[in-house]
Amino acid sequence: MSKILIIEDNMDLASLARDLLVKNGYEVLVCYDGVQGREVAMKEKPDLVLLDLMLPGGGGFYVLENLKLSSLTQFIPVVVMTASKDKEHRRKAEEMGVEAFIEKPYENQQLLSIIHALLKK
Repeated sequence: MSKILIIEDNMDLASLARDLLVKNGYEVLVCYDGVQGREVAMKEKPDLVLLDLMLPGGGGFYVLENLKLSSLTQFIPVVVMTASKDKEHRRKAEEMGVEAFIEKPYENQQLLSIIHALLKK
């Protein structure tokens, strides 16, 4: 069973994503801020990270940079999920090595398809 870490400060959105993923057979960990998310990722080494950009505790770019610079987590696929329409955020995230970028609100099937494709690699 693949383990997915959701780093999302909106508890309702995190809960919806967690329920969807659990229902589809994934083990799910949830963190609500950047510092905790980074620590859990380093400790648990999930198979994939779903990362919001607008987070307390350093923000999503802080988490992403730490994940991609660490030998423990640099190869974990990261999917950014954000409500931001800022093209600069998308460009920066892609330059930092995210595997996918999803704008909120997203369709459940879109999220599941991306996760499935990335975990299949």
